[in-house]
Amino acid sequence: YKFPCMWSSSLDLDQFIEVPMHHIFEGIVKSIIEIQMSFFKWYKKWSTFGNDSNIILHNISLSKTDFCKALPFSGDNLTTGGWIAEQYVAYARIMNILMKDYDQYVNENSLGYTEMIVLTQSCHSLVAHLMTNDTIKTSKIKELIKVFLGTCHYYEKAVGNVQHEPFWFRKSNFFSLINLPDQINKFGPLRLHWEGTREKFIQYIKPMLTNLRVNSTYLV
Repeated sequence: YKFPCMWSSSLDLDQFIEVPMHHIFEGIVKSIIEIQMSFFKWYKKWSTFGNDSNIILHNISLSKTDFCKALPFSGDNLTTGGWIAEQYVAYARIMNILMKDYDQYVNENSLGYTEMIVLTQSCHSLVAHLMTNDTIKTSKIKELIKVFLGTCHYYEKAVGNVQHEPFWFRKSNFFSLINLPDQINKFGPLRLHWEGTREKFIQYIKPMLTNLRVNSTYLV
């Protein structure tokens, strides 16, 4: 067996730390929204839930609050198209508020209802503890990660979608959560690694990279 060159190089995994913008918000939170969409679509309630949620999201957007830059779901299908990391941050802040009315759309005795509630709560709790300004012991964060991954598994098991490997195991963002306690011990709180400042500028750069992956001229 030939090991990859990178494994024998001077590069170390500590040089590639998990950063919260892509890992937690454009990764974990976005995936949870997709799971919520599938859940409500199964009961034919996504349109109702999405439009009702948009009232709250729109009002928050009008407030121009710097720490909660929410945007409504977009298009006829009510997707997160056009959202960037700060919109997923905003959703993570209010996901428990939107959750309190779940029983208006789906009967609380319905398949997967309880597991969806717990999944939403555990996600919110994990994100809050990872991004808080308070000092949180990594032993607690490790337990919250286990709880969150456990609720992902039990939700999938409840709705009958368990495959050979659970979805959280197939998605690297979920599996990579296990690395975070050691990373925090080495490099400090995850909030210090936020790389999303002025994120929207990438929207102006992308159209210029027309030759990306075709030839080397894009380096110019």
